[in-house]
Order: sequence, then C-alpha cells, then structure tokens
Amino acid sequence: ALRRLDPLVAEVLFTAAREGVRNAARHGRGSDPKRALAVTIGARYRDGLELSVADNGEGVRGFVFVADSQRNVVLKLDPNGQVVTRVGSPGTGDAQFNEPWGIAVDKDGFVFVADTWNHRIVKFNSALQYVAAWGRPATLGVPPGPLDLFGPRDIMIAEDGSILITDTGNNRLVNYT
Repeated sequence: ALRRLDPLVAEVLFTAAREGVRNAARHGRGSDPKRALAVTIGARYRDGLELSVADNGEGVRGFVFVADSQRNVVLKLDPNGQVVTRVGSPGTGDAQFNEPWGIAVDKDGFVFVADTWNHRIVKFNSALQYVAAWGRPATLGVPPGPLDLFGPRDIMIAEDGSILITDTGNNRLVNYT
C-alpha cells in the first residue's frame, strides 16, 4: 500500500515541480515551441523520492514517473496525480529494484531508472513494461569498464539522446551514446 505524503512535503514537491516545468517550458525550447522537452526535477527527502516530469512539447500533458527508493517501486502518475501503473519489488529480477534513485524519460517515452544497489540501469517503455537492463557490480581495485557500475545514483538524458549516469562508487560520470 502506498502511504500518503505529509501535506507540507506534498506542497513543496508540487511547487518545485510546477516551477521547474514552468521555467523549462518558458526558456528550454528556444525559438521552437514544438520542440520536445524533458524536465527532471529532483525532490529527494528522507524517504528517497525523486520525480521526473515528461513533456511532449505541447505543454505538460504527460505523466509523472516516481522512483521510490524506500519501497523499491517506480510509479506512473497521470496528470491528476493518480497512480496509473506501479512496477517493482525488492530483488534483482527484471522489474525488481534495490533502491532505485535516479529516473529520467527520453524523447521517445522510454523510462530509465538508476537501480543503485543492483549496480545497473533499467529501461522501461512508457507503460512501465521492462525493456532491458545493463550494468554489473564493479570490482574494487580494478579500473571500471563502461558496464562496471558501483552505486549509480542519478541519470539524465542529454539533448542528443545520450544517457548520463553518475556512478558514485567509481567517482565518475558515464556517458552512454
């Protein structure tokens, strides 16, 4: 069961999301108002909640995706804040997590989740159906390769479609093109 947010926390999250989307919509598209826009708004607090707002380029009519690291779930919320889809449970399977922290949505609607202590990135379609995952635990003392992750925490999609990951345990930023 999902618990209700404290009213003050909910108000802060709402205000941060609203202002972030407003500013991005006003300034993030340059001279092309139809250009697709993806806005990520971090709203971490003691329960490890982080939001990602998807915008299809015609105003925020899309959905909000929430990674809840304490409950090991990812939620898809409709524009009214109602849960449309919920995926996840503790574990290492395709749609299981061990503290998902970062979340991002690309221009095609794919949702990427930094599954921190499973040391991987998980990709879902916009309906939160599993598509793929990559990454493996890094070996201490050995220089990490591109798939060797140690606690990936944050994720963002660059304008060119590259996926940027903060690989905190390896003290690096990984760019997947």
